[in-house]
Amino acid sequence: MKAAKVFLCVGAGGSQGSAMARQLLKAGYVVTTIARSKEKCDQLIKTGLDARLGDLADLESLTVAIEGAEYVAFVLPLERDKDKLALYTENVIEASKSAGIKNLVFNTSSRFPQHETIVPGFGEKRMVDALLRDSGLPYICLRPTIYMENLAAPWSITDVNDNSCVKYPIADDRRVIWNSVEDVARYVVAALEKTELAGRIFDIGGPQAVTGKEIAQQFSSALGRDVIYKGITPPEFAKGLVPFLGETQGMGMVSYYEYVNENPENWGEVSDDLALLNYEPKDNFETWVSRLTPDVFR
Repeated sequence: MKAAKVFLCVGAGGSQGSAMARQLLKAGYVVTTIARSKEKCDQLIKTGLDARLGDLADLESLTVAIEGAEYVAFVLPLERDKDKLALYTENVIEASKSAGIKNLVFNTSSRFPQHETIVPGFGEKRMVDALLRDSGLPYICLRPTIYMENLAAPWSITDVNDNSCVKYPIADDRRVIWNSVEDVARYVVAALEKTELAGRIFDIGGPQAVTGKEIAQQFSSALGRDVIYKGITPPEFAKGLVPFLGETQGMGMVSYYEYVNENPENWGEVSDDLALLNYEPKDNFETWVSRLTPDVFR
């Protein structure tokens, strides 16, 4: 058991944050987190976390929760308000400084370019990364690519299970890297104690770049039946998100996937020096689908 305490800043109850928490616990860390309600704290405590009442907007609760921590694993909440994200980040920075943390690992949740675009979320991620970089804190930035879990989401799963069709707004011939939440979480664990790499940015991802046809082949192998891949337009995909995410957030994905299709190289490679993290990703689509069968896929 490691003596280090890791403070998960946000999201331990969400898809990415809960994966980070699982992998940190598995690695032997004591993991603390915050939640806004007692009910949520109780749920997280049952998973093995030291969950405390708190809010990213409240520096005092963050400072109390992070006391004694040596490392911070930071993933942004699903928030588009730039002022709120700046406040959250500044509070995490101040609380981390007060605790004298040895390293902060920032999981950006996606790739993003360094230049201005109209894509929602890209500018906010650049802003948060710049705040961390300018803070003087030791930190490592991990930039994942597209999550496999998107294909297990409510707007995707019916087509896979009922129609044996993987539909996604990436053209059939685009070769891009995907990653699972578990692999990204394992990268976070791998980076936490590598304080000698502070200041580095790593583009991370799964073990291989694949086309739509290759995704379908791996689904077929895992499920034991023929599965096809169909590249759909970003507007068509976004329309299917609206019932689940609302008009603004759903249709806001149009520009994101248009950018991915126009710049596939940004999602098709990992950093040349990624071996420094000493982690080999484990999940291709076949292993990932097999793990989620029959609970999710059938």
